[in-house]
Amino acid sequence: MKLKYPDCLPGDIHLYTEVLSFTRKGRSDYRAYEKEHGRKLLDKMANECFGFEKLDIQRKPGQKPTAVQKNGKEFYLGLSHTKSLIAGVLSEEYPVAVDIENSERSVYAGLFNRMRHPDEPNKLYEENSLLRIWTIKESALKWCGTGLRTPMKSLKTEKLENNLFLSTFFNGKSVKVCSFKESDHWISVAYGQY
Repeated sequence: MKLKYPDCLPGDIHLYTEVLSFTRKGRSDYRAYEKEHGRKLLDKMANECFGFEKLDIQRKPGQKPTAVQKNGKEFYLGLSHTKSLIAGVLSEEYPVAVDIENSERSVYAGLFNRMRHPDEPNKLYEENSLLRIWTIKESALKWCGTGLRTPMKSLKTEKLENNLFLSTFFNGKSVKVCSFKESDHWISVAYGQY
């Protein structure tokens, strides 16, 4: 399902979600199911948004995956999932990444100390749930290509407006993150130029 664009996402960024309904047999079965549905979702998005039948997804060593079409045009993509929902993001213009978490998921309060950058205002944590901040920071870390290999507290996050945040890395580079609640899930999409 293509999501109605939140006001904090540029029009060139396409965001879809799809329900996952897998009866678990084993972890490897679920991973295969997840991978297959993620691939199908991205292909559906490419077809509906850009008129391509199938994406040629490539991964260069040490880099995030991209999709390249026969004409050499490169597309940026990202996937994330929970037990019940998968989210895909696709853009021709912006490098993108997405993170999704069920809003009912419980979060260990001690996570605050692992997430909070020393220069972040208390207000950020007073006005937003730890889970929302988690998705904001994780999408930013996926965007830069490191994921959770980089500590969350090395990332300074601030609110710009309603659902738009800015996450700044230790090297001074920044990425915008659109974060909103949809279908009982927090969804955060990081986008910008590297």
